[in-house]
Amino acid sequence: MLNDVISVLIAFACISSAMLAGIYFIFSNTIMPSLKAMASGPETMQLINRCIQNSGFFILFFGSFISCIALLILTLQHDTSISPAKVVGALLLISTFISTVLINVPLNNQLDNQVAGSQEMRTVWAIYLTRWLKWNHLRAVLCLLSALCFLW
Repeated sequence: MLNDVISVLIAFACISSAMLAGIYFIFSNTIMPSLKAMASGPETMQLINRCIQNSGFFILFFGSFISCIALLILTLQHDTSISPAKVVGALLLISTFISTVLINVPLNNQLDNQVAGSQEMRTVWAIYLTRWLKWNHLRAVLCLLSALCFLW
């Protein structure tokens, strides 16, 4: 029974980390460069940040974190034979969750608090583009590495 639970957690963590890597990659590769080129980029990003907060994304985002925490707890409590690669995969995925909560979400909130078209929004947007994107690149790489660890 415990091995079945661990197998499900590993499968979900693997799939969710790969899906999150894809989401973060498409932002880094396509969405953010497009928004940077648009006059309405900051306002469009405000809308995207509101739209992404939905049950599908939350299940993926929070579910990946919870599955990795549960996997690590079960591994520690029951001395299971989980591979070190899977432990590393869980830690990588947890780190993307933490970086999102500590860095990307506050940047999103800061952008969301700006008045559309204001000079202050343009100033915040310039900083946002650099800082948010740098951390998003890292999230994409860490999620990809996490998925690879779970597949190993």
